[in-house]
Amino acid sequence: MKDFVQLEQTFGSYLEEYLHHTASAPSELKRLASDVNQHVKPVKDVDFEGFLGHPVNSYLLVWRFWEEWRNIVNKLDETNPIGQELRELVKEHNSSFPSLEDLKGCALAILRIQDVYHISAEKIANGTLSDKTLSPELGSAHCLQLGHINHYLENYEEAYGWFTEAWKRLSPLDKSSGIKNKDVLEYLIWAEYKTGRIESALNHTNLMLKEDPNDEEAKQSKVYYESRINVMQEPEYDLEDEDEDEEETEHKPKLKFISHYERLCRGESNKSQAELSKLTCYYHNKHPLLVIKPAKIEIASLKPNIYLLHDIIRDADIEFIKNLAAPRLQRATVTNPDTGNLEFADYRISKSGWIEDKEGEAIKRLNLNLEAITGLATAKAYSEALQVVNYGIAGQYEPHVDHALTNKSAIFKMGMRNRIATVLIYMTDVEAGGSTVFLDAETIVEPQKGTAAFWFNLLKSGESDGTTRHAGCPVIVGTKWVSNKWIHEDGQEFRRPCGLSPDE
Repeated sequence: MKDFVQLEQTFGSYLEEYLHHTASAPSELKRLASDVNQHVKPVKDVDFEGFLGHPVNSYLLVWRFWEEWRNIVNKLDETNPIGQELRELVKEHNSSFPSLEDLKGCALAILRIQDVYHISAEKIANGTLSDKTLSPELGSAHCLQLGHINHYLENYEEAYGWFTEAWKRLSPLDKSSGIKNKDVLEYLIWAEYKTGRIESALNHTNLMLKEDPNDEEAKQSKVYYESRINVMQEPEYDLEDEDEDEEETEHKPKLKFISHYERLCRGESNKSQAELSKLTCYYHNKHPLLVIKPAKIEIASLKPNIYLLHDIIRDADIEFIKNLAAPRLQRATVTNPDTGNLEFADYRISKSGWIEDKEGEAIKRLNLNLEAITGLATAKAYSEALQVVNYGIAGQYEPHVDHALTNKSAIFKMGMRNRIATVLIYMTDVEAGGSTVFLDAETIVEPQKGTAAFWFNLLKSGESDGTTRHAGCPVIVGTKWVSNKWIHEDGQEFRRPCGLSPDE
């Protein structure tokens, strides 16, 4: 994506020069030049990650390549030498432009954020997705596409919000680009009908008929909506008896654990005051490496025990790890609990790469530090390589446990038995979103650069601890880098021995 920002900056410079030497140019070109000059041209090399970390910026960037730069060759004056240069430059790079699937992916990221965090279409379209970093406003065409995707997914309440914004923002320039009132109104009316807004559907149908009195479909809809309203106004009308469209207007229910996860992502924890009062911080210096510089530990949960290890890693070591991992990043996989195989899954949206223990002093320092603090063996024979993960636009990982639930799992095939513990290291601060939430513990951990979350996945008996189920919330704005250090059962027999009860 960084390459596309740089390429658009180049295109924008040519277009600006072209318009400077052209007496009359299509208004679409002027708007494109203005957008690039205002929002993309100022982005410097050091700001690329921050710019692309805003989902609206990424969406609009991909939109412009797919909808505007790809088609600009038909709007440039062939006799203008600068226009000819720009035309050739666009043709040269056209094959590498983002695809329609890329555009849909960016759109779905915005909708995923909207759904989880209950953010209105109006707020996103106004450029206020984040209270800290504003983004460009969305136009009618953008809102229309986001509405279409929700319509296709049968998310009619969300579709209604986007079609409403598309209608409010429809400008003469949009109309000159080919968007007609009817293109927006038809979808808005359907969304209003599907969400039970019958009077609004009738009002907009009347507006369509005012523009085209011969629209037969609109005439039929008008008769139907009027009859529905008449029935609803009858004294004996009972909403519960009106089951004709009950399934159509009802919002699709979510699985209970998904609703639970999303509630925690919004910061709505039901953790009791009694437990909150017992959560404390302390210094840990009961290891030779920690005598001079004790470990700063915060208890985030009592059941299960979840610890936050503050300042676990230096900033310089974080940058070393990120730079080493960046070229290795590939789409992250998950372990299928039924087959034990590694698979791609829509509920995990991130890229990951692996760094071996021998690949630098930074890794060696981290492992020694973790062993001193946790008391567990972190040598290669007892733990996995460091997994580095980058969560991009709206990146998330829905509820899961880290350990294997069957001995057929790929985790057991490593020959170290199950994952006894997890160390989740945050390598960036995140402007908004991206928390780690523990469902059973009602615990929310916000990303904090240099801090790690630590917990045991297994009871002392070696049995699974299902209360460690957790999830990575979608990133709203920013880029989230984390690394995972999974420590296995082998080598921990005398470091974490069995308790006196199988329930320990």
